[in-house]
Amino acid sequence: MKTLAVCLLMGSLGAVFAIDRSAAQTAPTTGTQLITLGTAGGPLPRADRAQSSNLLVVNGALYLIDAGGSVTSRVVQSGHDFRKIGKIFITHPHSDHTAGLATLMVSQWEYQRAEPTDIYGGGVAFSYRFDTLDRSFLFTGDTGWSDAVIDLAKGADVLVTEVTSTDDVIGLMKRNGAWQAKTESEQEGWLRHMHEEHVTPEEVGRFAAQAGVKTVVMTHLSPSPDPNDDFARYAIAAKKHFSGSVLIAKDLMKF
Repeated sequence: MKTLAVCLLMGSLGAVFAIDRSAAQTAPTTGTQLITLGTAGGPLPRADRAQSSNLLVVNGALYLIDAGGSVTSRVVQSGHDFRKIGKIFITHPHSDHTAGLATLMVSQWEYQRAEPTDIYGGGVAFSYRFDTLDRSFLFTGDTGWSDAVIDLAKGADVLVTEVTSTDDVIGLMKRNGAWQAKTESEQEGWLRHMHEEHVTPEEVGRFAAQAGVKTVVMTHLSPSPDPNDDFARYAIAAKKHFSGSVLIAKDLMKF
């Protein structure tokens, strides 16, 4: 993807990135692949899931969406060269989306990446849409319900969305004492954040149905009190409102 067309939606922010089709015709067409490098909603460390990051491979070119902890290792484990990542898209500056960025930059410098690495994003939340020759992808980042993001996702082939169960997170926090350590005002602020800046499985289903997407990939999975949780119930809840395919991501899955 040598040329990027950029469109920003103000309010609930979004960005569209599209291949310049005339330039694309001169390069070999090998299609588009999504790799979910890290699928954990943070900041709690998890044994089986790295923090949020996704790799979009377009005709062999690498585009990184978010850079949570362990992202460089996950890129290597995916079979790709971390030195070849030239464009990075950050949805927002929370640590579980950015903690691995410094390691990636240092590793590229140490191993002699000659070209500049472009980083997109800022101090507010972005959703990103990528339209390639064969498929379109919408990455929500962390978001509450947003009509602007639904508009951005209209007709996308794949919706890559965070998903959160506030009850699950509270249950785990109560188990380890973190909830009890919060003041009442801190608990209220945390609940407001969870309800306004994240989406539940049911909301994902309604979101996908209104946007008319084909497939949902659920990632940024919230911590669960059950260490063996497969999160299948998230897909079941979303399917109450959405008739398309709903997939639960694991680290290093390919779509």
